[in-house]
Amino acid sequence: TSSGEAACWLSHRLTWNSVVSNGDQYALILEDDAALNYPFNLIDILSSSTSFMRRNQVDLLQIGFIQDIGRKRKLLKRFGLYRSPKVNISNFLNDSIENSHGIGTHAYVISRSGALKLRKINNPIFLAADALLMHLASGQTHISNIRIWQVRNSIFSQLPVSTENASDVQ
Repeated sequence: TSSGEAACWLSHRLTWNSVVSNGDQYALILEDDAALNYPFNLIDILSSSTSFMRRNQVDLLQIGFIQDIGRKRKLLKRFGLYRSPKVNISNFLNDSIENSHGIGTHAYVISRSGALKLRKINNPIFLAADALLMHLASGQTHISNIRIWQVRNSIFSQLPVSTENASDVQ
């Protein structure tokens, strides 16, 4: 792994340690380059996600991953063909995929039990955060029966890297 990938993993692990030490039952994790794709508020996202996770015994729910939604929407807006969808957060959650994790760690909800399981792995760091979570979700790497799900359509995009929003994680 590169030094940036290692730093990213360590920042997530530090966050998971905070979830555990603070006694939080769930946490919404957003990296600094996460951008909301739909007109939801964060409290509704967290509340609905945690209810879904409790019902389905999910440890980690990926709600943001690399998907070309932003690029397609920009093009449709340019030609006046885009209309803001009237969507409900529960539609996204009810259409989630078990044992799935895509590219990106910029937006997810994690349970306390998920944080407990994840904070002890990838030490020494051998995989980037999203790569390890993809391996765990697909059963290629086994640890303590972790349950990872993904919404079918990404709720958060990852902003493209530019000089204005370059990551400070290195």
